[in-house]
Amino acid sequence: MNQRELLNYFESEDYADYVKHYLISFWQKQASDGNWKELVTSEFRGRHSVEKNLSEEQAVDVCRRRSGGGTRDFVSTSLSDSFITKIVQFVATNIIPWHGMNDRGFTNYEVGVEGLMWTVQCTAGEGFLPTCYRDRVVVGINHAGLICHFHGDAQYARGDIFVPKGGGNWGRG
Repeated sequence: MNQRELLNYFESEDYADYVKHYLISFWQKQASDGNWKELVTSEFRGRHSVEKNLSEEQAVDVCRRRSGGGTRDFVSTSLSDSFITKIVQFVATNIIPWHGMNDRGFTNYEVGVEGLMWTVQCTAGEGFLPTCYRDRVVVGINHAGLICHFHGDAQYARGDIFVPKGGGNWGRG
């Protein structure tokens, strides 16, 4: 099954059946196979560059493109391929079952893995400030169960951020 087929089930099935019969097993299979692209929305893929060998130059190029050539203030985060793979493996095991069983709409979650990323801040007309770091992140997951949003720094997340509360439960941080 691919993402398109999963989303067809999301549209046509009762939500509890969708989670039980499709969503959790889809996440487990795709994450174990390293198919992170099937677990994120196309908008996420368009906003965040994921590269095997992530470089400062690539990260600045992404921010330049997303800021209209440096004409507007913008902050962009690019991830390494190995980091997004760790993120989806964590989400598959620790978040998706709870997200689905609790019938969550869009929800931000703190992800308990660290990895390499570049955040580039563009100040319109002035230039780009790239910063490379390793940190925990926040991902947004939509009602269908796909990662649709990412924050390399929780201070930029809008709304509540759910954090692990023990015993497989999540709550507002």
